Amino acid sequence: MLINSPRTASVAPSVVKLDVVGTVAFVIGLSCETAADLQKFQYRTEPQNARHWCDIGLWKYSRHPNYFGETLLWWGMFILSCSVLRPSVRPLEMLAILSPLFTTGTILFLSGMPLREHSADQRFGS
Repeated sequence: MLINSPRTASVAPSVVKLDVVGTVAFVIGLSCETAADLQKFQYRTEPQNARHWCDIGLWKYSRHPNYFGETLLWWGMFILSCSVLRPSVRPLEMLAILSPLFTTGTILFLSGMPLREHSADQRFGS
């Protein structure tokens, strides 16, 4: 969020469409991640659900709604910062895209979904 606070601005920048899109994406992402985690926690607290795949709430529509929310949250933060990025003046500022790319890559290919899919296959069958 420090990127969205330009150090050279003499007046407060006005809100632009990218700010709205980024904020909406962030709020939806945070809401999805939180709701999915709470739904799964509540599902797992019931003893009869211990050996069953969570299929309530957001989990009814997606195998990993919490990861979707996490990814959307980080992309929302990046989009929010885009209105103040000045790649023509300070090209290194565009490195801010590494944060959502890293998070998305980690969730999709490293520690997120691959590990969850593997453990779910072992626990519930493929």
